[in-house]
Amino acid sequence: MAQSDPDDLDPLLTEACAALPLFPLPGMVFLPHTLLPLHVFEPRYRALVADALAADGVLAVPQLLADEAPGAAPPAIARVVGVGRIVQHQELPGGRSNVVLAGIGRARITTEIGGDAPYRLAQAVALPPPRAGGGLVRARLLASLAALAQREPAVAGAVRSLLERDVVTPALCAAVAHMLLRDPRDRQVFLELEAESDQVEHLLVALATVSAGPGLEA
Repeated sequence: MAQSDPDDLDPLLTEACAALPLFPLPGMVFLPHTLLPLHVFEPRYRALVADALAADGVLAVPQLLADEAPGAAPPAIARVVGVGRIVQHQELPGGRSNVVLAGIGRARITTEIGGDAPYRLAQAVALPPPRAGGGLVRARLLASLAALAQREPAVAGAVRSLLERDVVTPALCAAVAHMLLRDPRDRQVFLELEAESDQVEHLLVALATVSAGPGLEA
């Protein structure tokens, strides 16, 4: 993995990596530039959200790679994780809450930290955004999206909304991946790619084979 360039990194992300709260979820790969709603009900994650809100609001959502078992060691998690900041928080009866995370970047977990917190904490290295690919890379993705809208009318509205967004290429790629990549393995591969050109190639393969159905979301 490429080394982080400090000039490319969000200072909030860099600072949070010293002790990054972890909210592992099975089958979940949290992408930068996307929003993730969470319903928080377990006591350990209530504590995590309370601590995050008292600090900078930042936490990571690693993909949980194995089932949790009472009394067993914490299960394995993906080492490259999406990191987000709490941008909405709604308290509910019984100590539960609804939160929305906005993805601010990604990080690689280097080691987990022990301590008194009931939730998992890790030291991590902030990862830079994917290397820019230029206008031709973006144009290839836009052309493939336009073709998808033509061949799959059921998703044409969702695709048009993507085409109308005036966003940077990493955000566009993340939006397409969020819509298109349903398999957590595919999403994890996408998250770990280091260049916009590689991200677009990954998405073009999926766009070439997609068909409208219950798995395709706006």
